[in-house]
Amino acid sequence: MPSTSLGSNWTRHYKNGSAKNSAYLVSHGSYQDSYGFTELPSPSNIHFYTFHTHSMYTVEIFQVLNYKDRVKFGDNVVNCKRKIATSIMGAGSKCWNYYLSAWDKTKYNEMVKNWSNGGNDNEDLLIMEAGPGGVTEFIMGGNNCKLNDLFTVLKANNLTYPTIQFLCCRSDETATQRPEPPSTAPLYQSSNPYWPGL
Repeated sequence: MPSTSLGSNWTRHYKNGSAKNSAYLVSHGSYQDSYGFTELPSPSNIHFYTFHTHSMYTVEIFQVLNYKDRVKFGDNVVNCKRKIATSIMGAGSKCWNYYLSAWDKTKYNEMVKNWSNGGNDNEDLLIMEAGPGGVTEFIMGGNNCKLNDLFTVLKANNLTYPTIQFLCCRSDETATQRPEPPSTAPLYQSSNPYWPGL
């Protein structure tokens, strides 16, 4: 699939060569009160897939990216309902100015693969350039920025999306992170507390 660099931190992957319905935004995400707020640029609204202060598992990101009810996670294939947005904010709304940082190269490639297998030609993938540190990337000084920096980059590249799908954690940096669940199929049944609402 073709791709192009957006500034120094981001890569846009696309299928038809132009932005259409929406873009998936994929990176690590977190916040502190000191980061303040940013305003969503018109005409974009933003779909969040986890609640504010909560983390998001990689398998949940894959589930949104690849449009399937069967998600490969580790050595297992997981059956689960498609994850839906937990909240939507409209253009001009204020939201937390989340801190965004890079996945490592392995996870980066997995995200791109799941998106490319999704089968929808009208949705771009915006993903931060891979770094060496994964979850600890913001500590190691790798690729990172705030959400408003990304909005600036999109404007500079004349990219507008009616919908931005925020596939990142919204974790409180001062709180203990939820661990990634083990890749065992029984964990993903509908009664499991890791998957509220499924």
